Amino acid sequence: LEETSARFLISSSPIKSSTRLPTMPLAIISPVKHALKSRLHCNMSLKSTREKKLEEEVKNLTKQVTMLKEHVSALQATVILQGCYCDRVHNHLETQEKKGCRDSDNIKLNGDGMPRLLTSDEVFKQVLQYQEHQQAKAAEKETRKAAREARTREMEVWMQEDEVRKSRNKAKTEQWKVAVKEWEAERVLAKQERRKLQWKKPVRGSIEKPCPKPKNPRKIGGNIDEEDGQDQGEYIDIHEGSIGDDSECEDDDE
Repeated sequence: LEETSARFLISSSPIKSSTRLPTMPLAIISPVKHALKSRLHCNMSLKSTREKKLEEEVKNLTKQVTMLKEHVSALQATVILQGCYCDRVHNHLETQEKKGCRDSDNIKLNGDGMPRLLTSDEVFKQVLQYQEHQQAKAAEKETRKAAREARTREMEVWMQEDEVRKSRNKAKTEQWKVAVKEWEAERVLAKQERRKLQWKKPVRGSIEKPCPKPKNPRKIGGNIDEEDGQDQGEYIDIHEGSIGDDSECEDDDE
């Protein structure tokens, strides 16, 4: 077993997710067929004692083959189920290994439990690498914090400017509503006086679109801030059903 790919089973080293059991060969098993006895066969008398013995031997061999076939089927079913179990355990082990790799703070200078000379060059080099790693991680954390704070300030300015933009759009819409109401009143009066309407229906025109939001530095890592998930757009109730449609044509003389 030591010379095969399954030597990790008898090794004292921890099993890794990269190690796999060798593939078990499976044999093709034909379905079990139950022989039906016919009435002619049951009523047929044997001619000699030798034929009777041969028939008994055939029955015994058939029973043995059937029993072996059932045993092989059970063994192969067990191998398949154990393979499914090993695959699930392998996936869990791989997940744990990836999680352990991400948790880089758990670096141990003496992970194998063997004694070390603390003044040796190897230990000193490991300590320096660990300190450099911690400093780099702290610097990266400060950089992310500064980026978040900067974006928070930028978002505050953006939201203030966006509120001003919404106010301008709202005022523009209100002016348009008033103009449309005046136009409708003039249209009714023109119908009553049987004269042509001298001015066209007011058009609201385009509204100011929001400026792009400040970029989120966390989106690079696949995370999105909570404020990005909120709807920063606007909704303006124009009440088109009460003041008419922009596409309505001028009133013709009646």
